Amino acid sequence: MNKEQDRYALDALLSPLNGGRLYAGQDLALRRPVLVYEIPIRGTGSTDETVRAIGHASPSSGKPPFLHLLDVEVGADSIRVAIDFKKGQPFRQFVRMQPLPVQEAAAIVAEFGEALLDAAEDRALDVSLDPDNVWVTDDRKLHLIDGWSRSERGERLSKSVAGLLFLLVTGDERVPADSERIAHALRQSMRDASPALKSMAVSAVVNAWREQLSLSSLLQHLGRLSEASTVRGRETTAARPAIEDVRPANAPRKAESAETARAFVRRIDDEPAEDAGTSERVRPEPAEDGVTDQSEPAKRRSPLLRVGKRIWQGLAFAVIGLTVFAVAFVLLVETMSRGDKEAAVPAGAAVEEKPQTGGAQKPEQPAKPGPSNASEKPADAAKPPAAGGEGSSNGNGNGGTVAATEGDTVTVPSLVGLSKADAEKQALAAGLRYSYFLEANAQAAAGTVFKQDPAPDGKVAKGSRVTFYVSKGSNP
Repeated sequence: MNKEQDRYALDALLSPLNGGRLYAGQDLALRRPVLVYEIPIRGTGSTDETVRAIGHASPSSGKPPFLHLLDVEVGADSIRVAIDFKKGQPFRQFVRMQPLPVQEAAAIVAEFGEALLDAAEDRALDVSLDPDNVWVTDDRKLHLIDGWSRSERGERLSKSVAGLLFLLVTGDERVPADSERIAHALRQSMRDASPALKSMAVSAVVNAWREQLSLSSLLQHLGRLSEASTVRGRETTAARPAIEDVRPANAPRKAESAETARAFVRRIDDEPAEDAGTSERVRPEPAEDGVTDQSEPAKRRSPLLRVGKRIWQGLAFAVIGLTVFAVAFVLLVETMSRGDKEAAVPAGAAVEEKPQTGGAQKPEQPAKPGPSNASEKPADAAKPPAAGGEGSSNGNGNGGTVAATEGDTVTVPSLVGLSKADAEKQALAAGLRYSYFLEANAQAAAGTVFKQDPAPDGKVAKGSRVTFYVSKGSNP
């Protein structure tokens, strides 16, 4: 960076640029032509801020789509940025000379857009794509002059790129704000183009101007326009005189077989027009030799086949989804049913077990009671007997003493101090039925028996019931 403005001479003003001026100049030291971008200094901190922004952008200068920055000179009232000169002219001057066919303009803008996408991988592209900031070289490539100033519009890159395409095709000075006027101006500038080609171009530009397309999507549309230009132009001379040639009058024409022309027309027939306002399609016609491609009916049916394929795919996914849902629902119902069967026995409920006759007696594991207040009793449970009583409910809701099923007598085992499981085993082993209750008891450890009825070591008939009480601890 030079503090004196004595190396670069200003020859001619080319155009205004982002509040400054772009000049054609000379590098007096190396005697070479350069572009000089003169930026006025507007405030105390603007100089440092501008120089810092230029420094941040310098690593990408010279890489497409940016022109190469050579030097910066700081003066008393302006900053001069020396930029490598490539033979060409400002974008607006180029547009005034002659509007371009839409296919050629699409190819130019598509190459510029690809360069923007590549540059976006290395740095954030918050730069101005105003037509005043674009330089067109003699080989018709677009470059950005100022690659460091932030854009003040805050619009998507696709909208700005579509605006450049509009100006190249129409030759207008500005892009209308109304999308309908944009579509009308494009159609007027493309009078000699086919309806399908006009539809493709209008749809791409209008949707991008409305910011309904990303830059990559817009480039795909421009690629199709660019491809259409080459094939359609050749097709015009070989097989389709109704489709006008939209290339420049002095552009060279190349011979192409009728089969290639027919192949392209079939491809256009399969693709619907993108512009909602244009329903016309290009239909295949017999070639010059009078032979029509036998595959044309199948080609015309291909859109219907694609729709049917998508419908079947959707139905298949729906069936799979319903199947998965049904299986999950069945599993959920089974899980809930199993949970209901294994629900906890309320506190204070009596559990009755019948002793097994013959062979080893295997106790059944009762359901674990859930937490409840000591005073809670199930509606159908009988009131526990007092100590020394003769029994409890027989499980049918009818109170009374359970009569012995056999004439033998057994000794009542001592269950106090045992765990609930051990007490159950002892009762069954003695040939007795049993009931138990969960009650709060501060003197006994939780889960242990602290009282039983009848008392231990007494003689009772085999099959009688013994009732014991299991402590829930000190919690009421």
